[in-house]
Amino acid sequence: MSAAHHDIEIEENVQFDFYITKEDSTCVATDITGYGAKFQVREKRLTTSVVIYEATVGAGITIPTGTDGLFHIILTVTQVNAPGVVGWTSGQYDFVYWPSGGSISDQTKRLVKGKATFKPAAVFA
Repeated sequence: MSAAHHDIEIEENVQFDFYITKEDSTCVATDITGYGAKFQVREKRLTTSVVIYEATVGAGITIPTGTDGLFHIILTVTQVNAPGVVGWTSGQYDFVYWPSGGSISDQTKRLVKGKATFKPAAVFA
């Protein structure tokens, strides 16, 4: 199964929240208790380009119950506005997961991918 495609916007001065649900082929949520996951925004996908944002389970990704298949990705305002990060305009992101007891190196599957766009804060005169 190929990864779903969903474009995202990350806005300056705003916490970024993104919810992803893992479902089986019949669209029923999969139990993800104990799973690992990683969210990464880069200038270009699947390269050694600069990582703009990154989150992992326990460090920006939470699994609220596990049984509902829900991953919650949070980038705080501090992370969104980090020095050296503000000013990028677009890139690519990937969200990958691996089953409990597995490792990122041998059982990783990409669940969602897409374009990531940075929106500067509105300026009022």
